[in-house]
Amino acid sequence: MKFIADCHLGKIARYLRIFGFDTLYFQTIPDDEIISLSKEQNRIVLTSDKELYNRMEKSNVLYIRHGEFKEQLKTIFKHFHMIDLIKPFSRCLKCNASLHKIDKSEIINSIELKTKIFHDNFQRCEKCGKIYWQGDHYKRMVLFINNFIGELNMKNIDLKVADITKEKVCAIVNAANSSLLGGGGVDGAIHRAGGDKLLEECKKLRDTTYPEGLPTGEAAATTSGNMPSRYVIHTVGPIYSMCNGNCEKLLSNCYLNSLKLAYELGCDTIAFPAISTGIYGYPKDKAARIAYAAVKRFLEKNKDLKVIFVFSTKNSKDIFLKANNL
Repeated sequence: MKFIADCHLGKIARYLRIFGFDTLYFQTIPDDEIISLSKEQNRIVLTSDKELYNRMEKSNVLYIRHGEFKEQLKTIFKHFHMIDLIKPFSRCLKCNASLHKIDKSEIINSIELKTKIFHDNFQRCEKCGKIYWQGDHYKRMVLFINNFIGELNMKNIDLKVADITKEKVCAIVNAANSSLLGGGGVDGAIHRAGGDKLLEECKKLRDTTYPEGLPTGEAAATTSGNMPSRYVIHTVGPIYSMCNGNCEKLLSNCYLNSLKLAYELGCDTIAFPAISTGIYGYPKDKAARIAYAAVKRFLEKNKDLKVIFVFSTKNSKDIFLKANNL
């Protein structure tokens, strides 16, 4: 499988090369030349340019929407079913040619003293002659590749860094407090985005179903007010310092009861925040393992539901991935 990326997708092209995919990229190249190279070399065009996309035969082009780089890369891998075709570190990041192993003795005079001392395995580009070895950058790339493959292998589960109030899904989950009337963190953001209609529905729930507040681990639904989702599923996570040995069960129930309610509402997509990991103090790594295990368990019997974990920061997402060996 061969690609050519337009001038806006340099980072995408670089990472496709890291994964071992033959990907042409030029900082400046006319659209006519991209089309010509695509036809001559049987390359798929990757473009974020609507005008170029509209000029191409749809079987030979993929439109890449603007957004987070990793999500764009996932779109490509999923669209072309590329996960089994990965051959990491087999192409030159500079010129896209193939890399070949080379004996250290052949390049001993071309590398720095530190590199000579600490490294023995080398590759060289057959075209431009650039030399590669397994230094710190290589280790970072191995970690990225392993995490990325882990995310791709999570069937019906996706992870992203985003604003959960803007997710266009059937249901978003609110890490609520028992009052259901809004608070800080995700709860406050959802109430601000949902507006008066959301607040009124929460008040009705308090007046009718939960006069003493929503119990920890339970879930209740309202419509979403001014947000693009159809529903908000409210659940109360445990306060880590006060859950007296029941923390894991209570947090797991938050996810399981929210998923059950989404299923009963006929939802096909649901987005979760990292419940209880804010002011409720639940350690992020422990919470991540509980959340992932609960969701996987539910999806084993309910395969039609897609689950999205939405994080406010990349660091929080990375903690989730590391905690679950993804």
